[in-house]
Amino acid sequence: KPNPKPNRNTGIRPDPQPVFTDLTIGAFNIRRMGEGGKGKDWDRLAELIVSGDFDVFGAQEVMTKPAAYELLTNLNEEQSEVDSGSWQMILSPVASGEWRYKEFFAFYYRVDAIEPSQNAEFCQTQYAWVGVASACFAKDLRSDGPDFEREPFVGYFQQGDEQIILVNVHVFYGSRDTEDINRRKHEMTKINELLARLRTLHPRA
Repeated sequence: KPNPKPNRNTGIRPDPQPVFTDLTIGAFNIRRMGEGGKGKDWDRLAELIVSGDFDVFGAQEVMTKPAAYELLTNLNEEQSEVDSGSWQMILSPVASGEWRYKEFFAFYYRVDAIEPSQNAEFCQTQYAWVGVASACFAKDLRSDGPDFEREPFVGYFQQGDEQIILVNVHVFYGSRDTEDINRRKHEMTKINELLARLRTLHPRA
């Protein structure tokens, strides 16, 4: 985007907005990926993602680490049939969720389009917990019971000098009961608060 015009009244030009090369960003809930008895057509999954020209995407319901790496392998095999591009992955170090159900989160990205950023400032704050160099979970502060069914996984990326922050989240679904509806509303409120914190830390990201 071109730099914004100066304010008509003050003559002050606002800070320029980040300029990104086009990126295709996605998010996929790959149902119970890697859970016993629920096989996946890995070739078809990889074909759909590569043919969609995605540059980076978040995956939810990753039930096992081997399943996460299986998808990565298939993405690279499929990509090699199209061009010389390759894929890498940021996998959450632990599974997130309540004792009855936990899942890993993953970011998959094309190395020729985007790369992890080491300036993961949010991950050094009191609002974050366990993570890796470029990504971390948002902490459940339990303000009124659980804030999150599964803590959001925040990933830091960059394209050139510009920073891109992605939030990989799998919200509570539940039923139409009033209690579950209120829980969903509470979780969405807390997700919005998380996004506001990220915007405050990184107004230009």
